[in-house]
Amino acid sequence: MPSLESSTLTNEQKDMINIISYAVDIVLSIVNDVLSAAKLEAKKLILVNRTFDLLNSLESTIIIFGKKSATKNIELIVNCEIDILPRYVKSDPERLNQVLTHLLSNSVKFTNEGEIVLTISMQQREVIEENNEENSSYDQVVKKELLLIELSDTGIGINPRYIKHAW
Repeated sequence: MPSLESSTLTNEQKDMINIISYAVDIVLSIVNDVLSAAKLEAKKLILVNRTFDLLNSLESTIIIFGKKSATKNIELIVNCEIDILPRYVKSDPERLNQVLTHLLSNSVKFTNEGEIVLTISMQQREVIEENNEENSSYDQVVKKELLLIELSDTGIGINPRYIKHAW
């Protein structure tokens, strides 16, 4: 069965397929948002804590939105020190991807010119973990890292009256 990608298409047909593809992505995102909101409201949202390839996960999402921003002539700049980021992390890859997708999607949607800057870094913190052994009189300082994702763009932004209600 031949696919549309291997077919000879006019530029107008290619544009229509791109529009349809973009619309499908948006509808899928909306359906996932509704399902997540319903799960959250019903207190049925379960975070999965598993080891996954952080760089691969980030890269695939960034590539998708790099292409979408390019179609609007917007530059997507990614600031990331690849050597500092761990390759594998333990977290919920679906929720991380969902948050990154929302941030980039809104940024692309509401930016009509200029640039989008995505900065990904690690933030170290020390946590004191209590020792649970009965005869122990010491606690342990454990170094943990947080993944920090920052996004800025030259889009329209949020009306200052509504910012206090956004979070």
